[in-house]
Amino acid sequence: MKKNWIFFRISAHTVNDFADIFQAALMWSKKYCDNTNYVKLSEILHGFLEYIHFHMIPANILMKEIHPLGIVPYHIIMNALAYQVKEVFLC
Repeated sequence: MKKNWIFFRISAHTVNDFADIFQAALMWSKKYCDNTNYVKLSEILHGFLEYIHFHMIPANILMKEIHPLGIVPYHIIMNALAYQVKEVFLC
C-alpha cells in the first residue's frame, strides 16, 4: 500500500469511521517502519495526524485504544475529548 493511497482515502473521507482511518494509518505506518531502517513509528504516523478527526472518534475508543499506544500527542487527545464534552453541553 502506498502512502499516497492512504492520504487519498483519508482526505476523500471514503471511510466513514475515523477510528478505522486511524487504524489504517497506524497499520501502514507500522508496515513502513518494518521495511525502513532508523525510522520511528511516531515520525511516520505524525504525517497522518492532521487528516484524522479525532473529535469524531468516541471517547471510550480514544482512551482505551488510541491513548495507550502513546503515539498520538496528549494535546490532540485532550482537545478531542474537550470538543466532545462541549458538544454534549451545547445540545
